Amino acid sequence: MTNHVEFPGLGLSFTLNRVAFTLFGMPVYWYGILIASGLLLALLFAFWKARSYGIDADRMVDVIFGATVCAIIGGRAYYVATAPFEYESFAQMLDIRLGGVGIYGAIIAAFVSGWLLCKWRKVPVLPMFDLASMGFLIGQCIGRWGNFVNQEAFGTNTTLPWGMISENTTAYLSSVQATLAAQGITVDPNLPVHPTFLYESLWCLVGFLLLAAYEKHRRFHGEVMLMYVMWYGLGRFFIEGLRTDSLMVGPFRISQVVAAASEEGRVVTNGMSFHARAGKNANAAVVVSVGPQDFDGDAKKAIAFQRALEQRAYAAGGGGYAAPAQSMEGFLSGRAALAHGAVQPTYPRGVRPAELGGLLGEELAGALRAGLRAFGRKLPGYTAPGAVLTGLETRTSSPVRLARGDGLQSPELLGVYPCGEGAGYAGGIMSAAVDGVRVALAIAEKYHPAGQ
Repeated sequence: MTNHVEFPGLGLSFTLNRVAFTLFGMPVYWYGILIASGLLLALLFAFWKARSYGIDADRMVDVIFGATVCAIIGGRAYYVATAPFEYESFAQMLDIRLGGVGIYGAIIAAFVSGWLLCKWRKVPVLPMFDLASMGFLIGQCIGRWGNFVNQEAFGTNTTLPWGMISENTTAYLSSVQATLAAQGITVDPNLPVHPTFLYESLWCLVGFLLLAAYEKHRRFHGEVMLMYVMWYGLGRFFIEGLRTDSLMVGPFRISQVVAAASEEGRVVTNGMSFHARAGKNANAAVVVSVGPQDFDGDAKKAIAFQRALEQRAYAAGGGGYAAPAQSMEGFLSGRAALAHGAVQPTYPRGVRPAELGGLLGEELAGALRAGLRAFGRKLPGYTAPGAVLTGLETRTSSPVRLARGDGLQSPELLGVYPCGEGAGYAGGIMSAAVDGVRVALAIAEKYHPAGQ
């Protein structure tokens, strides 16, 4: 029940006992105490702020307690469903004292049950969600220290001064070497690792302080909730990339799914790297711009061309949403070859050898070959023969910007809010996310302004 934990770069060491004390012969764990402490502080904050959000405190208590129970159930169910090991019994699945609550499952269950309970108790939904979001940050900030006591939620190796090592990190990483290797991740179990629990705890603390300073200036109901989602999602995205114990669904790391299609019978890839920085592959996207002149200024023709490319990719992948792939040497020479060497395909649904040039057409393929050769002259190794090209990425920053008028709506089609890369308002993942939040805020302000 104990863990000896060291921070060699800081000269610190701790001996942690997961059991805080026993009660009537039953162990009471620090994990549960810390989670309960976070919930209690969040509840006290909610009582303090309820009136300023126009919420009756007595009715709020019913919502909070009901949603908390549902959040625990949802979080545990999420963890059990995605845990990287099998439980020996149903009783083990229910034993939350041993640790294991999926935060995404808890948040989803809390919001869904909270909405239903708000309707039942006649509590205004969006103000309640605003207040709950502040409470989430409090609970998450404190609750993550339960991961420290259990020595879980840690990352890859690091040389930073706050790198952490313990018997549990060493034992866990030693036991999953094959799994990590299959993901392209190399970790030495005997070296310090990132204390990702600490990163998330500090991120939630900063988020709470920022929202606490801003919330009195909120312009409409739901604004604080949207800011919470943006802040927490941004932090979790980067932190998850460091972790070595991410919850998985099949081959997918839950917080970093990057390959997906939005229509049946079509394949779309994304050039964002699937792996953490410790992965053995480096990833990059190479694109060719097309503009209005290529489609006679007709947006319908452009969309039809995009869909045709995605259909070809699906067919070349052999169905089942595998992606067509080709070795760099094969693409540059026009041969449908795919040699697995030092670089392994990372597309989660698998790949099938195909001649990508034939899918793209000579004009696009020729431009890509010229671009790759130019990159290869500037970056040695960029066009290494064994490099793997996986296609097709048909959705990226747009050279065409759809007009936005008052309230960020389309002036020609009211109710439509162009946003992100495809609409010409962003040039990357982060800028697209920020623009999406901006549009979401505009929609919320229009349909549910504060004070109404």
